[in-house]
Amino acid sequence: MGNRVIAVSAHEALTGLGRLGEAPPLPQDITVGRRVIRAEIEGLEQLAQTLDGSFGLALDICAAVRGRLIVTGMGKSGHIARKIAATLASTGTPALFVHPAEASHGDLGMISFNDAILALSNSGESAELTDIVAYSRRFKIPLVAITGGTESILAEAADVVLLLPRAGEACSMGLAPTTSTTMMMALGDALAIALLERKGFSSADFRAATIAGRRHHAFRGGGAVDLANGADVRGDPRDDRQELWMRRRVRDGWRARRGHHRRRSSASHG
Repeated sequence: MGNRVIAVSAHEALTGLGRLGEAPPLPQDITVGRRVIRAEIEGLEQLAQTLDGSFGLALDICAAVRGRLIVTGMGKSGHIARKIAATLASTGTPALFVHPAEASHGDLGMISFNDAILALSNSGESAELTDIVAYSRRFKIPLVAITGGTESILAEAADVVLLLPRAGEACSMGLAPTTSTTMMMALGDALAIALLERKGFSSADFRAATIAGRRHHAFRGGGAVDLANGADVRGDPRDDRQELWMRRRVRDGWRARRGHHRRRSSASHG
């Protein structure tokens, strides 16, 4: 009886796996997907239209920072804040994500008086942001807010407010952060790229900030060839050659160890 139950369960599992490869039976799924994308596009269009002088003021604060731009947010806004911090850091603006809850337990010490804070909260009423906002006011650390709450606690405390338009969430219940988080990410990208262009940040600077960026270049004579646009980026190629040399050493060592293990395995079976 037990073997029969196992056999039936295995058959049902294999049948279910087979269904996964089939085309979706309902065109409604595609309709929902398109509706969500269009809702978020509409939100981005509203955001572009409502962008005003506050954006320039926020850029002024970010560009004047002598330390780092501290990016913070809670929940989904926190996930977006992490991405914005990463984009800023790779495009010439030193940035660091600080979790607001951890900030209340000692991580406020990561924020210096030479920093500025970029805080994200759709409602502007996230309780977890209270301590980091109060810290910025107490020590006169510039605070830029990205929020949809015009009269929220965060908006009232901030030096500059980048206001998100009242665009409906793509979620059919209007609850899950979807359109709002997409607008936050787009606004973060806009800040990063505007700062990049203000500073004259170049492709060579980008490659210096990321090892992966250098993988998109091949050697030609004394310089590197930009595979994206064919430009000849002159510079000392020794750094790239040393990196390739190290990677080959690691690769060859790994292959040698794998071959050694295979020979030992064959010998033991023989």
